[in-house]
Amino acid sequence: MLSILGLRDAVAEDEGFVLRLEELSLRKISEMRYGRFVPRPGMGDEFPGNCRIIRYENADVGCLTVSTQGNCIHIDQLYLLPDVHRRGIGRQVIDNVILQAAKRGQRLQVTIMANGDASGFFLAVGFQVVSETSKTVTMELSAQLKSASLAG
Repeated sequence: MLSILGLRDAVAEDEGFVLRLEELSLRKISEMRYGRFVPRPGMGDEFPGNCRIIRYENADVGCLTVSTQGNCIHIDQLYLLPDVHRRGIGRQVIDNVILQAAKRGQRLQVTIMANGDASGFFLAVGFQVVSETSKTVTMELSAQLKSASLAG
């Protein structure tokens, strides 16, 4: 387990960092699909809202944003800087979200871009595809994994 990992509430000054994370995560697939990437001009009036900044080794390395609608927690954003991929950071963050959802008896869902790199990650942690379009894939965590999270 990574003891040097933490989360902090985002503040207004984090908007540029979060937009950069979004660009780093979405540029490649957007350029493949549409031939270009157009960054959004800002995060909107609700930022920083429920956005959390992921910290690793005393540095900001990513963001996590979740929203709750009824009995479902939706992962809106989970972005990490490319140079910290494959260190278990995303897995530890998601494991914590899974645990919180399981404790509350809530479903956990994520919608990602079709053919993106994120699908392999979410499948590896136990999410299953529940719907697909040509542009997006919606995944949900299986009830069995939620129960296992509580037991472990």
